Order: sequence, then structure tokens, then C-alpha cells
Amino acid sequence: MIIKLCQQAYITPICTVRRPELVKICQDMGCKYVVDTSQPDYKKTLGKMAMKLRPSTCLECVAGDTTGEMLEYMGFGSTLILYGLLSEKPASNINVIGFIGKNQTIESFLLTNWLNSKTLTQHFEIVMKAESLYKTVLSTNVNARYGFDQVSEAIDYYMKN
Repeated sequence: MIIKLCQQAYITPICTVRRPELVKICQDMGCKYVVDTSQPDYKKTLGKMAMKLRPSTCLECVAGDTTGEMLEYMGFGSTLILYGLLSEKPASNINVIGFIGKNQTIESFLLTNWLNSKTLTQHFEIVMKAESLYKTVLSTNVNARYGFDQVSEAIDYYMKN
């Protein structure tokens, strides 16, 4: 979904994935720059991409050591937006001297907080915009379906994928 939103806004994303099979999925969606973090040379690859594209914003959903690692690839005045906790660990591994020296910032994003900051008119505009995109840019592929009686299986599937 984020890849499609970036394409619509003419933003070139650098996507990081954790398994080789996800590289092709991102590429098939039109993402030119994809890094598989399970590969031993991924840091070198990501560094080259960052030098070329000079990213100013990072949307980060993993947290843990990944937070600090992503900041290392970003330049002066860049912003990391933390919106998830997939690692189930607090944001860490931040090189404080580099963070301060590059004048970087970390922001948080939670949809409900963002929506609470909007007026009623803005809510209406957001709903209308989302409604116009839900079959295209905001669409998603369903990989599996589980009933309420299959919660354990669903969690197992989610954790493995």
C-alpha cells in the first residue's frame, strides 16, 4: 500500500524486506530499489542506494535496532517516522552524536491521533479521498483467511510471514 501511495505522489522509495521472496513482490509492484536485509551484504547495498537517492524521510515500522540503523543511512535534517513495533523492542541503536550532528528528528505516527487533530471538514475530505482510492492505491492482497475459531493458526501464520 505504501509503495502505491509513493508512486502516486512521485516519491521513489527504498524498500527493505526481510526475505528474498519479498524482493520480487516489491519489484513487481514497481519498486526499483529493494534491499533484502537477510543478505549478508545488505548494509553495503542499502548504503549505495542511500548515497544515490539521499532519502530525507524514513517510514519505520520495525523499531528495535532498526531505528538507529535507518538513521545512519539518512542525511542532514532528515526525519524518521516511527509507526510500528514489529520487532516488539523499543527503538534503539541510535548513534546520538550522529543523530544530533545531522540535525535529525524522530516523529511518531498513529492514525487515530492524526485523525483527532483534524476538523470535521477535514475528516470528510479524508474519507472521500480514501474512498476514491480503496480499490486501487489502497487495495491489498489477502494471503490467507481465518475464522474466529482459528485465532491460534492465524497468529502462527502472521508470525511466520
